[in-house]
Amino acid sequence: MSLFMSAVDPGPKWYNAVTVKGIRDYWNSNIVRACMWITGYGNIGYIVNPELEYERVKTVVDAAIEYGIYVLVDWHISGDTTNYTQQAVQFFTNISQTYGSYPHIIYEIWNEPTVAWSVVKTYANQVIPAIRANDPNNVIVVGTPVWDQAVDQAADDPLNYSNLAYTMHYYADTYKQQNRDTAVYAINKGLPLFVTEYGAGGASGDGHVDVDEEILWWNFVDEYKISIVNWDMGDKAEADSALIPNTDPSQIGDPSRWSTSGKLINQKYWSTDQGVNPGNYTKATNSSIVQCPSGWYHAVANTNKCYKFVTNAQTLAGAQVQCKNLNSGSTLLSIDHSFENLEVNEEAAIEIKSFNKLYIGLVRSNGIWNWLNGDSQTYRNWDGGKKIHLSFNF
Repeated sequence: MSLFMSAVDPGPKWYNAVTVKGIRDYWNSNIVRACMWITGYGNIGYIVNPELEYERVKTVVDAAIEYGIYVLVDWHISGDTTNYTQQAVQFFTNISQTYGSYPHIIYEIWNEPTVAWSVVKTYANQVIPAIRANDPNNVIVVGTPVWDQAVDQAADDPLNYSNLAYTMHYYADTYKQQNRDTAVYAINKGLPLFVTEYGAGGASGDGHVDVDEEILWWNFVDEYKISIVNWDMGDKAEADSALIPNTDPSQIGDPSRWSTSGKLINQKYWSTDQGVNPGNYTKATNSSIVQCPSGWYHAVANTNKCYKFVTNAQTLAGAQVQCKNLNSGSTLLSIDHSFENLEVNEEAAIEIKSFNKLYIGLVRSNGIWNWLNGDSQTYRNWDGGKKIHLSFNF
């Protein structure tokens, strides 16, 4: 998981050991990204407050070493950093002298370049030797042009160092198949890629959480064995934040503080072995992630489900028949937890707008409530008089 920018609100409050431990224990993540803010948004960042920002990064690095996970040290600037090349050389000299003997550390020397690849290479040829003077082995990640989209340019003219990777960023609601095709071109030319930042929403940090496109990206990076770091473990009011506003580090493991994106990411990270063995902690769900038929809504809180909302009035028996006619595998909806209940109500309000009744597949027989589809979950927290209509899950 990536932290928010170190000097930009609400980033600073996350640069502590509580956050790092929570990322490992409650999110099953084997890496934390320390995004050291360089300049911009006023009188903040490493250029004007180098000691403060360096200490924030060191706090995260120390915690990552203590808790046995990787730490990605990120020179976080989008655009042109060449005016600060000497500051970057000094920073990476210091950090590699201090931590170069630890296998936990990975160096990300330029977050998102917007300049020509030749300019990035000139910068990298000054920063990389400063790191290698102290740390001959740990991975160095080099940014690529166009906000880390033009990995093909790096593939056509790579740097001549060992243990390098090249940055690719994606946001599922913005970057699609064309970007994956560009990545394949680079991979086929032997370029090692590292997704040091990705989100299920848009590249601006906001937008729609695109579950289906995110699944395509996850399938892609899994196929090519590309490491990924999610943006971000923060609580800014935007789609890509894992947490809702006004969350603090001690609440990272509280599912009620997870955003729509956060629930999705948490579920993904618990679905694979990250090698950290944090123990039996809170997970969003234990479900798998499936593709949905065209025209169906892909659930975020329970990504093994797809919903179809139908507006014509029915009896319960009629709803069951109509549901089966929609798709041979569909059943009336079962709801496994409060997140799913909230999502169903919110999406129904968007798709149907005005309704009186929503049929779900919960029936009572001999005084016992059961789901018609055989779901064993026992969530029963229904509020009387809720506005509901007809909904199915596939």
